[in-house]
Amino acid sequence: MSRYDRAMPSGLETSARVLWRRLRASAGELAAARGWSVAPGTEPVPIRMLASPLRFDLEVRREFLRLCALHAERGGEPDESLSSIARSTPYWLWWTEVYCPRNAPELAADPLARGRAFSERVRASFELCRSFAKIGFDRRRPIVLRRAERLLPTDTGKAVTARYIAGDGCHRLALLWLAGQKELEPGQYVVRSKRELRPLDNTWPLREVFRDDPGVYLRFIASGYAEREFGDVRELAEFVRARAPERLDELRSVLRADAILHLE
Repeated sequence: MSRYDRAMPSGLETSARVLWRRLRASAGELAAARGWSVAPGTEPVPIRMLASPLRFDLEVRREFLRLCALHAERGGEPDESLSSIARSTPYWLWWTEVYCPRNAPELAADPLARGRAFSERVRASFELCRSFAKIGFDRRRPIVLRRAERLLPTDTGKAVTARYIAGDGCHRLALLWLAGQKELEPGQYVVRSKRELRPLDNTWPLREVFRDDPGVYLRFIASGYAEREFGDVRELAEFVRARAPERLDELRSVLRADAILHLE
């Protein structure tokens, strides 16, 4: 058993196990009804490649959870002071530009409700961080990755060739990343597969983060292709051309859509 997989307190274990089995069965039935098949993970999956190029929100979540961890270490609680700090981070941008439009559109026209809901999200994230520090990762609640025989271009025009796409459980995935884990282990995730999938592009709505420092964007995009940094975008493109030429068109489509760095 790794440090990420410690058991829950014994008093909660039986009821939690029964509840998870019921939820997993229901989720499996729902997935099947929507054309998904579900299978256990079979190989290590690099987390950096789940993030880049479409899911910059994973880095945003990781850095916000780092803030939560530091706040907890200093004896802080998930109060309004933490929410106020969070509003000055890209986590607020993720909330307003990614989460609410897709998951809670009713909040878009109600700033007060959106702010209250954000405070609740901050509190929940803080408690998740504190729970993870105490009991680690619970393998009975695996992260969900998605896979397809054919990945369609995103709505923003990015044509990616990723083997896996991040799905549900991204805050817990970000916590594993924050804890120093570089790969998801097979027992930590399941795979939902279908014939075709149009993946979400959560990087494009967050591109404002990169405006003042395009180097941050370069490092993020490059992480999906290599575990090294590049001096400029042309150096990255030459690396991809030499090492993974089948992904060069993908890189071009990503750069063209985000319009942060220009290759041509």
